[in-house]
Amino acid sequence: MQDNKPVFSIYHGPQLLITAKSLEGRKLTGWKSIRQDIIYAGATFVDEKMVEDGNLITRRSPNAAGLYQGQPGKINRLTGNLLPTPIREPGISS
Repeated sequence: MQDNKPVFSIYHGPQLLITAKSLEGRKLTGWKSIRQDIIYAGATFVDEKMVEDGNLITRRSPNAAGLYQGQPGKINRLTGNLLPTPIREPGISS
């Protein structure tokens, strides 16, 4: 996170960032059972499906089917050339 590279964290993933002491002052979401852990780590818990805070993108639900729905531009912008194929909305071809 210090190198400003994109970080994606889903479901209970923020617990790893808590252990690394990387969340102070950040806004993020996660599964409801770790809400207090996020707050105690000095971060702001946001009750939304997906939250972007700088290079950190967090997703509350482990529902992979809807992971990037409605957010492909945001994900592609943050990943730059890291992904082999740009993410597109389901049902939209290039």
